[in-house]
Formats: sequence, C-alpha cells, structure tokens
Amino acid sequence: MTTSSILVPDMRASSGRPFGFFGRRALCSIGLLLAIIVGLLLVLPVAAGLREPDNVLFGTVILGARVVTADDTEVVVEARRHVGGAVLASYAMGSNPAAGNYYSLRIPVENNVPFASPMASLAGDLLDVIVRDATGDLDSLAFTVGSRATVTKLDFGSLDSDQNGLPDAWELQYFGRIGVDPNSMPTLDRLTVMQKFKLGIDPTKANAPHPADTSPFDYSLTFGEVATYGQYWKAGLAWSVAPTDIPVEYVTRAGALWKDGERYTLSLDASTNAPTWWVNVPLGSDFPRGESLVVRTLPEGLQAGAAIQVLLEVSPANTVNAYAVEERILPGWVVEQTSDQGTYLAAAEVIRWGPFFDSQPRTFSYAVRPPIEALVGTFAGVGSFDGSNVDTVGDTDLTPTGVVTRLRWALNLDSGIRLSMRGHPGRRYAIEVSSDLQAWTEWVRVTADSTGDLEVDGGVLYEAGSRFYRARGIAD
Repeated sequence: MTTSSILVPDMRASSGRPFGFFGRRALCSIGLLLAIIVGLLLVLPVAAGLREPDNVLFGTVILGARVVTADDTEVVVEARRHVGGAVLASYAMGSNPAAGNYYSLRIPVENNVPFASPMASLAGDLLDVIVRDATGDLDSLAFTVGSRATVTKLDFGSLDSDQNGLPDAWELQYFGRIGVDPNSMPTLDRLTVMQKFKLGIDPTKANAPHPADTSPFDYSLTFGEVATYGQYWKAGLAWSVAPTDIPVEYVTRAGALWKDGERYTLSLDASTNAPTWWVNVPLGSDFPRGESLVVRTLPEGLQAGAAIQVLLEVSPANTVNAYAVEERILPGWVVEQTSDQGTYLAAAEVIRWGPFFDSQPRTFSYAVRPPIEALVGTFAGVGSFDGSNVDTVGDTDLTPTGVVTRLRWALNLDSGIRLSMRGHPGRRYAIEVSSDLQAWTEWVRVTADSTGDLEVDGGVLYEAGSRFYRARGIAD
C-alpha cells in the first residue's frame, strides 16, 4: 500500500503564539483547509501498482471581476512543460465534488529518467499552469515541481470587481475603498495610480524612481543602466516606462546622478520639477544652473540646394557631470554628415550627441542640404546639463545670400510703422515689403549700426495690407 504524507508549514499568529493558541474560528478555518487537502488526496485515483507520491496543486481562479466556481465547467486548468506544450495534468472545474470551487491537479513525480510515465516530472522542473476555456488560454502561472508528496496552493488572479486594472485588495490596502481612478495623480511626483501599481510602489507617497532605474529599481543608478538609457535616447527607441520617448534632460540627469554617487532620492522642492527633482543622497547636492552654453554658428548666406556647415560650440560649467546636445533639422533638409558620432534620426528630424560624462568643452558640426525651393531656415536646438536644459543661442536664421529676415520687433503707429531688424554691423540694407512673400518692393534704405541693428522709425505704411518686411544687403 502506498503511503502519502502532507507537508504542513509551522503556522504561528502575528504575536508569535503557537498554533495551539489560535482562536476557535481560526482553528475551524485551518481545519477546513486541511480537510480539503486530505479530501483531494483521497478521492483522486491511484494507478495500480507501486508508484511514487505525486505533487498536489490546488487553488482558486479569478479572471478580472469574475470568480470561477465549480459551476463554470467550461474552465479548465492544465499543467504543461511550456505554453502550447503537451498536457501533463488537467482539471475541469466542478469535475470533482470534493474540490468544491477549487481546481485540483495531481502532478506525477519520478526520481529518475527515463520516466516510466511520459507525464512525469522531476523535482525542481519548471512547469506552466494554464487556465483556459473554449476561447483559448486566459491566464498562466509558473510552478516549480516540489519534492514528492508536496501539496501547494497556487491561486490565479486577484479580484478586480470594478475592472479598472487595480486588484480590489490593493485598492483597499492603500486607499481603503474600491473604485480608485487608475489615471489619477494623488501625489506631487505626478505618476498615475496605475503607473505606481505597475512599479510596485506606494501610490499615496511621492516616491517615483528615475525611469533609467529599472534593473532592478532600487533608487540607485549604475553605469550600465545609464549607458543603456542613453543608447535608447540616441537611437530614438521607445523606453519601457514613461516617458517612453526619452527626453534629453532625463538622460543627462541620470548621468549626473550616477557620477555623483549613484544613490538618489526624490526632492519635491517647490523650485524643482522632473528631472531635476531627483537628487543624490545625501540631499543638498549643488547642481549647476544657467552657466552652460551651446552656441550655433551659421554661414552668412543660403544658396538654394547647396549644403551648408553648421557649428555648435558647447561650453559646460566646470561642475557639470553629464551633458548632451540635440539639434532640430528643418523638414525637407537632408543631413549629409555629423561629427563626433552624432546620430541623425530622420523620422524625428533631430541630431543627437552624447551623453558625455564630463565637463569638457566640445565643438560639434554637421552638414545639411536644404531643398531647392528653400528661401529661409530657422534653426533650433537644446543643450542639456545635469538634467537642466538650455536653448542653443547664437545664429538661428539662415536666409538667401545678402538677405536678412531676422525681424526683432515691429510696432504699428498711427503715423506709420517702426521696425527693428538684425543684420551685419556697418552694412547697407534695402528694406523691402511684400503682401504675399513672393513679390518684394523696396521701401527705404538704412545702414546697420555697430551691433548689427537696423532701425526704421516713422514714415507712413508702404501700402494698405502690406504685412511682410525684409532687409536685403546692397553694395552702396
């Protein structure tokens, strides 16, 4: 006769009192659970002949807002070596009255290979336990086969009665009620309740980790995490957590946190925002602000269809730990070359350099060819230093050779118009007007001052409806 044994854990109350000091209600509940386990072992069939004791696997099944019971006979629980593999054990809900609303699987276990039964497993084997119905697989859990005669409770799912994606037990634990809006942002770190549920952190506290901190999430950034994060940013790849389209300032902040000691925390000072609210431990690290620059230099004029060379001079503050640069490319313009391993992402129309984990000045360049029909070009970019962004300064506008369109401001007066434009110091310009940006008519001539400013003050409007003005360099 085969002897079966049941492994029962040492159950103690939270106060440390032994099992014998439980109350009468607890004893009844535990006794019922043991009765179910013993019943499962007794009623399941035993093959003729001598065999090794099996694993018994049982539990409840919850699918979203639905608690599966013995009446749900279309629901089947199966054990397989892998998803889609051969079925080693199967149980249709309700097929064994003794199991009640539990499922029950008997996993054959043998001691040696080759197996006497093709359905057998070795202790330590990893199986997939799958819930399915006629529509297909509904849920799955991994199960490690235990030593012989082991009984294991493995439950599927958590009740989500309002089907908002948050288990009822989790909502009750943190909010004391069911029906929390998963898209709400109850804390100042501005992560949603659902994002915090997926991160496994307390949704009622401001404790968001830096997105680069994923392997594992531990409020510490390693070089490997920062480097991987930077590679995804540079290649324009989607990150696994929000923001999935990685901002450059998040990259450089991650680099600064890593270089200044790896460990960090969230500081919700009123003057900070993501990503500068992540600071190194201990608090109070002094991060540079407003001292770092990126300066762009453009050629003097644009020849339609001819490539131009653009220079970007980067001057980080000497306390900077990490920086990177992004340069926006105009639609239809073609990047032909970048320096210093700059990466051009055509789909995003951006060139990216970095991240660099130092404060060394660098000069980047790139060659870009405008379309034949291009008349003007306005450039934009950003430098990011330890998580703080600064707009690229210097030259921003590129116009056909000899034409200046850098209008600083224009003021309509009752008696006329006042214009302020920017050109080259000491050069003579003809101010022209147009109503359609196609036909231009000269209005007045003026010489730029020593700073390059062109001022046109007073006089009547050229004509009713004229709205566009430009300055064209002339020889006299």
